[in-house]
Formats: sequence, structure tokens, C-alpha cells
Amino acid sequence: LAQINGETNLTPASTVAQEITGSSAGAYIMAFAAIFAFLSVANAGILSASRYPLAMSRDHLLPKFLRKVDGKGTPVIGIVASASVIALVILFLDPLKIAKLASAFSLLMFALLCIAVVVMRETKLDSYDPGYRAPFYPWLQIIGVISCLAIIVVMGWIPMLFSTAIIIIGVLWYFAVSYTLFRAHETVLDLVCRRLLEQINHT
Repeated sequence: LAQINGETNLTPASTVAQEITGSSAGAYIMAFAAIFAFLSVANAGILSASRYPLAMSRDHLLPKFLRKVDGKGTPVIGIVASASVIALVILFLDPLKIAKLASAFSLLMFALLCIAVVVMRETKLDSYDPGYRAPFYPWLQIIGVISCLAIIVVMGWIPMLFSTAIIIIGVLWYFAVSYTLFRAHETVLDLVCRRLLEQINHT
């Protein structure tokens, strides 16, 4: 967003393109480019979102039917479920507020990924053999966590409450629902907790 003559401009890129070209052609070109870019991002978002229930189902955190894939390895049920939820959110909720919550969710995922790197390295799991190791460990991950959480705080109290609610719901789901209903095998979290307890007992 940008401020022009005291008013909020919702299309700053198109406005700048129009000013540079001196005609509305620049604005139209930028608008078409934005539409195609949005379609690409939306497609990637839907396909990646479907992998969350697929991975959680394989970790025995969600029902088994979500891990089913077709002959080409595509999680059809996960894609349909994810696309349906996205469509309902777009239809019945404010898109601008949803965009801010989606940004907060992405930042929260980045922070959790940084924490996961630290946990995986420190517990020294046998199955943890990454093809790439992030440099400046653990300071890079610590800065990543602090930066993501700080941006969520700056975004306002609604993203803060949303992020907190996501964490609480996830913890409750893990211990109260999936732990008793869907899981019959040890998960990565179980391995991490067991390894941490072993290290504490040895010290």
C-alpha cells in the first residue's frame, strides 16, 4: 500500500507503471502481470497446502484416508480438502484480513522450522541426515525465530492472537486427539523427546 495525496493507494505497482509510461498502458501491463503471478502463487499455495495433511497423516497425526495418493503420487483428497477450505475462507471472510493472517501463519512456520533445525541437530537423531546444513548455527536460527516473532508482534494483536491460537490448537490436537485416536507408531516428536530425556539422564 502507498499514500498518494493523503489517500491509500491499493495498486501502487500499477500506479508507478502508469507514471513511468505516461499512459494507462503501463497500468494494464502491470495488472496482467500481477494476475498471472497471482495465479502461479495460488496454484503453488494450493498444491503445497495439500502436502500438510498428507505429511501429518503419514506421521499418524491425521486420519489414514488423507495419505492416499493416485497412480502419479498426487494427494487428490488433500488437494480437494485444501482447495475447499481456501474457497470457503475467500467467500465468507475479509480477504485483506485473511492475507494478514496468512502472512502471520507463514512467519510462524518459518520460526518453527528454525526451532526444528536446532532440535534435530541437538538431539542427534540417526535418521537426520540433511543434504544441506545452514551456516552460522545456531545464531542464524535464533535470529530467524526472533525476527519472525517480532514481525508478527508488529503486525498487530489479531495476528498475535491467531498465532497463539494455532500453537494452542496444535498442542491440544497432538496430545488430546491424535495421540489417542490415530497413532500407533512412534513419531519424530516422540524420538526427540526420548533422546532429550536420555541426554538429561546422562548429565
